[in-house]
Amino acid sequence: MVLDKEQIKKILPHRDPLLLADSAEADKESLSISSTLSVRTEMDIFRGHFPDDPVLPGVYITEAMAQCAALLLLCVKEEPGAK
Repeated sequence: MVLDKEQIKKILPHRDPLLLADSAEADKESLSISSTLSVRTEMDIFRGHFPDDPVLPGVYITEAMAQCAALLLLCVKEEPGAK
């Protein structure tokens, strides 16, 4: 199952700037998922996190993984929108 950002918004309660998935691909059979996020240096999180050498904060990486896991758990339900 391939999800775009609008489909992800129907499943997760998160919204920009804290929705950390632009797309996702879930495999119900193997219970695996991968997601993508287009990271741009002009994002607000980089203003104070080393402006001259932007680094994606680890807490954002962890949150992205948590959102991805939540997507997988909610996608294996019969009705993904029914949280």
